[in-house]
Amino acid sequence: MVWPMGLLGLLGLLGLGCGGSTPPCARWYVDADADGFGAPGPSIISCEPLEGHSPEAGDCDDGDGLVHPGAIESCDGRDSDCDGLIPAIEHDADGDGVLACDDCDDGDGGVFPGATESCNARDDDCDGLIDDDDPDLGELSCGSCPAPGALDEARHERMTINPCVLDPTIGLCDPARDTHERGRRLHRISWRTDAVLRDELFLFLPPGPGDQNQNILTWATHAGYRVIGLGWNNAAIVQENATDPLQPDMHEEALYGIDTSPLIHVAPEDSALARLDMLMPHLIETTPQMGWDRYWSPSEGMRWDRVVLAGWSDGATASTVLARDFEVAGVVLISGPRAGDWVSEGSMTPSCRYQSIANSQERMYVLDVLSPALVGLGLGLDEVDIDTAVPPYDNVQRLTTAKFDFREPGCDYHAAMGNTMCMSDDLIVPYLHLFCTSPDRCTP
Repeated sequence: MVWPMGLLGLLGLLGLGCGGSTPPCARWYVDADADGFGAPGPSIISCEPLEGHSPEAGDCDDGDGLVHPGAIESCDGRDSDCDGLIPAIEHDADGDGVLACDDCDDGDGGVFPGATESCNARDDDCDGLIDDDDPDLGELSCGSCPAPGALDEARHERMTINPCVLDPTIGLCDPARDTHERGRRLHRISWRTDAVLRDELFLFLPPGPGDQNQNILTWATHAGYRVIGLGWNNAAIVQENATDPLQPDMHEEALYGIDTSPLIHVAPEDSALARLDMLMPHLIETTPQMGWDRYWSPSEGMRWDRVVLAGWSDGATASTVLARDFEVAGVVLISGPRAGDWVSEGSMTPSCRYQSIANSQERMYVLDVLSPALVGLGLGLDEVDIDTAVPPYDNVQRLTTAKFDFREPGCDYHAAMGNTMCMSDDLIVPYLHLFCTSPDRCTP
C-alpha cells in the first residue's frame, strides 16, 4: 500500500505504521534500467518494494544498466561508476578517434587499431607486430621488393595533371590547347591500388617533358610508392647545359626561381618548387584518400624528409641540388649528376642515402664526368656491374650496366638508362632494388 507522505510521517510518530512500531518504509527512485540504482529526481515513499524502482539513488545514466555507482569503468569514454570523473585512459589525447585504453600509443595520431601498417619501426595497427613481422604489409615488406614478374598483374592508378591548367600564367603554356591530358609539361601521378603503399613519396625529375620515362615511373609505382613525375620548366637547362654543365646555377634558378644564371630565366611562380606548391594541394583536394598531406602542408610546404628523389640525366643534377639543400629520405641518381667541385662542399642529405646507376658505355661516363661527382658526394669508388651480379649487389651505392634495347632511331647508351624505348626490360631488377632500398640505406 502506498501512503501519502504526510500521513506516513504522522503514523510513524504514533508508532502505528506498517507492521507496528518502526515502519520499514523507504524512499524509492525510478530504476528504468534495473541495475539496482535509481535516477535522482522524483521519488515515492513506500513500505513495500515497488516494481521498476530502487531505494538506492545516484544512477547517472538510468538508460544503461552498466552505468551506476560502483560499476567497473570500461573503455568507452563515459563515467561508468558515476563518480563524476572519466579516467585519463578513456580520453583520446592524440585525436585519432581511439581512446587511450584501446590505443597502443595515444601520443601518436597515426597509431591505432585499424591503421595501415607501414615500414617505420612501429606497430601502426596495434596488433603487436612491427614491420616485417606483420603480414598486413603483404608483398611490400620493409626493404624488399615485389617480384618483377608480377608487374603485369599489378594494378596501378595513373593520372596526368597539367600545371598550366592549375595556373595558366606560368611558362610553357598554351591556353588554347592545354588540358590535364595534353600539354608541354605534365605532372605524371601514379600509385598501386592492390598493395599497402610505402611511407615515402617518390619524386622523379625528368630532363625535358618526361614523356619518355614511363618505365622509371612504372617501376617506382610497382615498388609501392606514390609517384610524381614532375612537369617542370627545364627546357632552358636541356638546351644550355653544354655551356657550363658542371655548375648548379641553372638548376637553382629552375628549381627555386631565383636569378642565379644569366643563361636562363625562370620566374619564381614557374619554378619547380612553385609548381609542387600548386600540385600538392590539388592532389590533397581531389584524391584525399591517398594521404598526400603527409608530404605537404600550407605552413611547411614540402616535407622533404619523407621524399625519395630520383632523376635521370639533368634531372639527376637537379635532384643533387635539392638533396644538397634539403634532407631527403633517399636519392637515386640515373646517369648523373653532371657536377663540379660544388658537390663535395656538403649536403643536407647524408651521403649514405645516395645511390647511382649508369651505363658504362655512355659518353659522359667514359669521359669520367660522372665518377668524380659521385666520389665528391661520398659514394666512393666501389662499383658493381649488375650484368654479372644479383641483388643486393654487395650493398654498394654505385651500379653500372651495359644493357640496352634500342627500339627506335636516336637511342644511345645514355638514353638506355631513362628512355623507355631504349631501356632493356632486364633493368627492372636493379631499378627495383634501388627504389626499394633507397629510404632504408642508413641512419645518420
